[in-house]
Amino acid sequence: MTLEWARPDLNLGFVHVRRYGQELQLSKHPSYVGRTSLFIDKLKHGDISLKLSKVKLSDEGKYRCFLPSLDRESIVELVVGAVSSPVVGITKNSSEVVLGCESKGWYPEPEVFWLDGEGNILSAGPTETARGPDGLYTVSSRVTVEKTDTNRFTCRVQQQNINQTRETHIHVPDHFFVVAFPAAVYITIVLAVVFMCIVAVVFVVWRWRRNKIKTKKNHEDETEQRREKKTRSINNDTEIELEFLMEGERDRTQLMAEKKAKIDMKKKNLQKKENKWKHTKGLDPRRMEQKKELLNQRQQLKLLLKEAERQMDENERKLQSVSREVTEREREETGLKIQQEAAERENQELRQETELQAEQQQKVKPLEVQEEIRKQEQSQNTRGAGGEQVASQKANVEQGEHHEAAGEQDKNQEATGKQGESNEATGE
Repeated sequence: MTLEWARPDLNLGFVHVRRYGQELQLSKHPSYVGRTSLFIDKLKHGDISLKLSKVKLSDEGKYRCFLPSLDRESIVELVVGAVSSPVVGITKNSSEVVLGCESKGWYPEPEVFWLDGEGNILSAGPTETARGPDGLYTVSSRVTVEKTDTNRFTCRVQQQNINQTRETHIHVPDHFFVVAFPAAVYITIVLAVVFMCIVAVVFVVWRWRRNKIKTKKNHEDETEQRREKKTRSINNDTEIELEFLMEGERDRTQLMAEKKAKIDMKKKNLQKKENKWKHTKGLDPRRMEQKKELLNQRQQLKLLLKEAERQMDENERKLQSVSREVTEREREETGLKIQQEAAERENQELRQETELQAEQQQKVKPLEVQEEIRKQEQSQNTRGAGGEQVASQKANVEQGEHHEAAGEQDKNQEATGKQGESNEATGE
């Protein structure tokens, strides 16, 4: 009798082969070696079921059972599943209570639900799913809960394909739920705390000021004691100083008396020396007179030297001023010579111009006079009389010409005289 268990989706599709009461290992797929077996005791009764140990996720699929002698086959689908119990934890976030549920090692991917004590589904956040390298799923979920009568909650993880469900129950203690106080309570609490703080501060300040006043009084007492000690010590010191001063004055009077005695002795010695000097002075009056004469001569010589130096300085200054004046006079003489030459040239030009003007006037005036005479003669001839008047007029005209010529000569002489005077002035 031959029995074949195989997987059509594998290349070497045989999972378990039995012929003539023995298992054939050569035609078996390597992934199933050592993991398949039959129920030998039940073969007699026609039970040819396959037993698969150490099930893996890869074992999922369709299996074919074939009996060649009967030419009959049957297909069985194996569904592999993995489950685990969830773990629930409590976290407190400010005034809220948050429950967390996590379950590892599931296959296929399961679903997570939260239930209250009465079995009602709670609204939770989205389920977080992660798949590991072994192909198994890890799911987690979180939900925020409020205080209820029982405070019992359930985390349920289920997989409908494999019809598997796992649950974990948890009870939340009452102290996790914070009772919400009204705003007035918070305000009263805050005010009470502030009032206590103010009282504490006032008390601390009062104690501090009290200690300060005590320390100040102690300090004042100490200062007064020190002052009394100082005054006592000062009085003692003053008495001692007075005693020392009295002794010092006595010593001082003694010293003054000794100094007076010494000064008297010195005066006496000086008088003796003066008397001796007067005696010697009376003995040698000639030497004293000679000495006075020599001193007077020395002073006179010094004065003469000073006057000689002053005269030398004055002579040098005079020489310098004279040399300056000589140079200035030389410059002036050169300038005067140039001016004289220019004046002579101007005089010559003026003389020539005056001569030319005089000649021109002498030539022009007689012609005019002659014309006038002719006109008068003609007029007299026409009238037939007045010959004597014409002669007298001619004489007058000649005298006027003579006087004009003399006046012009006098003017020329005066101009030349003035030019000569100006030249002499410039020469000086």
